[in-house]
Parts: sequence; C-alpha cells; structure tokens
Amino acid sequence: MKNLILFLAVFILGCGEWGGELIKSDYEPELNIFGLLNLNEYEESFIIVTRTAKLEENVGYSWDYIDYYNNNMTSLEIEDAEVFIYDEFQDTIQFYFSNSRYIANDFEPKPETKYNIVVNAWSENLFATGSTTTPSIIQFQSDSLADTLIVNENFQLNWDSTLSPLEISIS
Repeated sequence: MKNLILFLAVFILGCGEWGGELIKSDYEPELNIFGLLNLNEYEESFIIVTRTAKLEENVGYSWDYIDYYNNNMTSLEIEDAEVFIYDEFQDTIQFYFSNSRYIANDFEPKPETKYNIVVNAWSENLFATGSTTTPSIIQFQSDSLADTLIVNENFQLNWDSTLSPLEISIS
C-alpha cells in the first residue's frame, strides 16, 4: 500500500501542469473546393466552397455525416465567394450560392473541354484557381454485357468513347 501511495504521489507531481499544453501555430486557413461538372443533362453541376479550420476552432467530429455536416461544416462554408468558371473559348459562367453550394442556371458542361475555375473568398481573404478537363461521353456496348450477372464472378464492361475504345474489368 505504501508503494502505491508513493507511486501515485510521484505520478501526480511529475505530470506537470494539469491544463495541457497550449500549442501556438501560424497556420492560416485555406480553401477547400469541391466541384462536380456533370455531363448528364438531367443532373445539376455544382461547386462547394469551404475553408479549413483554424487550430483553435472546435468543429468537432461525428460518425454521422449528416449530423457532422449540419452542426460543423456550416461554420466552415463560405457563402459570399465569387465563383467563376470559364472554358477554353473564354465563355465565363458565374455561380451563385444556394442551399450550401454554388450553382449556375443553364450551365451544361461539354465533354472533352478544359474548364478553369477562379474563387475569390473576400471575407476570408482567400483566393484559388484551378482547372480540369471533362471526360468524353461513353456509350456502353450492351451486346458485351451478359443479361445476368453473378455476384463474386468477374464480368466485363466495354464502351466506346469519342477518344478511343475503352475496356474495363470489374472484380
């Protein structure tokens, strides 16, 4: 018993300050930009603009994505950014904020087209640019796909694109 008391006394006294160590950093938040340029005419293209958290911010974490997004991500959303996309022909499309994302009416991305993005988040003093090229439209070769697929067996999908025929095996 005497050894246990001695051990606890040394342990408690040796731990130093009880409040934890305050870590200081010069880290500055950056932009996170997620964009979906949808080539499907029935689905909307959109862009989500958030910022990374400051080290002293407590944004929490939850395994429930919806709970996490609703309670934490909204504090990181940037709702007043200027978001522009322009294509290789210099046609400029401005996106506007609506329901946690930036959208543009009547914007229909074209296949095999290079798009550039410019995001100005003036309220956060953050700026970003980027570019991407949309893929070609694919047409599945329905005659290459069996009418019945068996789970846990390999099957093959073939499709044609405007660039070149492609083939993929899925296991």
